[in-house]
Amino acid sequence: MFFQEVLDQLSDMLFIVEIDEKNILRYVFANQTGCNQLGLSLKQIAGKTIGEVFYDQPEREALISKQYKRIIEKRESVTYRDQFPGPDGKTVYSETRLDPLFNEKGELAYIVAVVRDITESVRQQEALIRKNDRLQEAEHHWQSLIENNTDGVLFINKERKLIRVNQAFRNMLGISSNLEMRELREMMIQMFGPEELEKIYSLRRLVLQGRSQEYESYFFRQDGCRINLQVKEVPVIMKGEMQGLYAFVKDITEQKHIEKELRESEERYRSLVDHNQDAVWSLDLEGNFTSVNPAFEKIIERRPKSAKKPNLRDFEEEFVTPFEDVLQRYEEAKQGKSVEYNVSLYHLNKEVVHLSFTNIPIYVEGKIIGVYGIGKDVTEEVNAKNALHESEKQYRLIAENMNDLIAVFNLEGIITYASPSYQPVLGVKPEEYVGQPAITLIHEEDQPEIVSRFAKAVKHQSPYTVEFRKKGRLGEWLYFETVCMPIWNEQSLLEGFVGISRNINERKYYEEKLEHMAFYDPLTDVPNRRLFEKLANQAIKKAAQSRQEMSIMYLDLDKFKSINDTLGHDAGDELLRQFTDRLKGSLRKMDVLARMGGDEFTVLLPHTDTTAAREIAGSLLQAIRQPYQVKGRLFTTTSSIGIAFYPQHGQTVEELIQQADKAMYRAKQGGRNSFIIAD
Repeated sequence: MFFQEVLDQLSDMLFIVEIDEKNILRYVFANQTGCNQLGLSLKQIAGKTIGEVFYDQPEREALISKQYKRIIEKRESVTYRDQFPGPDGKTVYSETRLDPLFNEKGELAYIVAVVRDITESVRQQEALIRKNDRLQEAEHHWQSLIENNTDGVLFINKERKLIRVNQAFRNMLGISSNLEMRELREMMIQMFGPEELEKIYSLRRLVLQGRSQEYESYFFRQDGCRINLQVKEVPVIMKGEMQGLYAFVKDITEQKHIEKELRESEERYRSLVDHNQDAVWSLDLEGNFTSVNPAFEKIIERRPKSAKKPNLRDFEEEFVTPFEDVLQRYEEAKQGKSVEYNVSLYHLNKEVVHLSFTNIPIYVEGKIIGVYGIGKDVTEEVNAKNALHESEKQYRLIAENMNDLIAVFNLEGIITYASPSYQPVLGVKPEEYVGQPAITLIHEEDQPEIVSRFAKAVKHQSPYTVEFRKKGRLGEWLYFETVCMPIWNEQSLLEGFVGISRNINERKYYEEKLEHMAFYDPLTDVPNRRLFEKLANQAIKKAAQSRQEMSIMYLDLDKFKSINDTLGHDAGDELLRQFTDRLKGSLRKMDVLARMGGDEFTVLLPHTDTTAAREIAGSLLQAIRQPYQVKGRLFTTTSSIGIAFYPQHGQTVEELIQQADKAMYRAKQGGRNSFIIAD
């Protein structure tokens, strides 16, 4: 009876088949796990043939019968893999080991089948293969992006040493592709010159502090030609540590040449400006108008206020768009950037006109002296787009994201629209959700974060992404990742947000699996040293606060090495798994069993005095010395146990483990199969 109870606790399925004189196979035993998998009781299985048990699964019955016949023919163990539908209808992957058992006459009497569920392992392996393929593809894409980029790309390590350049940058320098990096570094020092290098090094120090930089530079090739560059440098940070930086270099020599020609021939293009249907103007560095064309006055419907130097700020009241944004774009152009943006202005009749603005820096002799502005009237286009957007935006979102949850909510956080997908996912009709706060159905622990992120988004008028849990239609908690985007009205004022929520339960599941792998032994699935030490430290703190005793056991399998060497590592692993199952079966729910490595284990016994620890140790020894069956062989083994108590034998986890370890070796020296309490 005890043996059956132990087998029923195994997570693997176990079946025993009897072979009669006519080689007919009949089940005589199945543990609880096996019965659960088949959906049958032991009484329904015992005495039945394979065909009778699997009458509704002919393909599986044929595979199992074939493997059992191999045992009868070869009289040796067989291992094979199978897949079949589980009780929930999902495919279960299994690995089965068949071992023959012979009677005292050497006749094959029984076949033992141990079936292990390897579904999770198979799926994780498939997932890892897919992930590796994606990583390799991403690496190839990145390499192709660098090597085939028409702009120069450089990698500089954190010691500011040039490590790699692509062929495009070599072409800019006008050097051979075979030139070694050492020679290239020396040549570049001569090409750039000391003053330019000092500027570059100064900016590069900022990049290596984590701040991207954009700037212009130049060098002289060996043929004397000056090459002007637009450079953007970005830091490379991996796992929180600075690795170096990438520099992206664009040859803007031709652009500079064109700008110079434009300055020299300004008068030739004046007629083009004056007759341009788009508004064209120029500002100096103080924002004073230096020129406007007739189209400017026609589109804006007014001239700058009469003043000695009409200024951009004279138009502040005419802008519907925040005037600070206009000034910011103007300042960016003064710093050398060409910028494009949209603005809205009031006509004199207070009608709104929409313009597409472009600001271009004006260079003279390499210095910025002002800003050109070009304004194209796009009022009809904007009005048409706004009308189309208002009539189609919600339906477009539904069409594009019909598998996700879509909600529109106003600046008070009240739902004004919910997509039809809310009903099948959350069990809530969309019309019932409208008018409710956006935090409805969200887990109460997640609500403060949601409210805080929403308030910041309204304040800064910016998009945001947030994770939270919502109650599903069956009452379960589902994880969602929601991207919230601002919604602007035709006056470019924020009127609300649209949130698109995607179920990320599967991602959360794999994150939890990875965390489990970090804290549990892969062979026995019990806590590893890291988790044990964490739990033991917590137990010591609680024991100190409550002034109660707690203890730690240290134990191993006697003569495990000889068993491992004789039967092989597979048998050793199986023995350790059976050993672990017996230990868990003899411990209390609050006790913690952990594998420290090899055949060495520890047990944390919270709130345990000497008497209780002795009883538990005796139960462990009794369970351990029961016969084991591994690789068709039946044998017995014992264990030696050392016990150390807090606070008598140590104040820290390390001290208690050391004392318990010493006590265990004293138990070994005293003849094994015993326990000893530390001195």
